[in-house]
Amino acid sequence: MDTHSQVSRRHYESVGEAAARVGVSTKTVRRWIASGQLAGYRMGPRLLRVDPDDVDRMLTPIPTARAM
Repeated sequence: MDTHSQVSRRHYESVGEAAARVGVSTKTVRRWIASGQLAGYRMGPRLLRVDPDDVDRMLTPIPTARAM
C-alpha cells in the first residue's frame, strides 16, 4: 500500500474563510489569534491560516433548560 494514501494532509483555511464559516468578522478571528485563543499559522510574509478544527473547538454549546 502506498504510504502517501495512508497519510492524511492537514487542511488550513484563510482568516476570511474561517470567519465566514462561523459567522464572525475577520477582525474577530485576528483578535482570537492575537490573544492566543486560536493558533494562527503564517505562510510567507502575508498569508495567515488557521486550522478549521481549532476554530470548531472554540464553539461551545450553551446549556438550555431543555437540556437539563
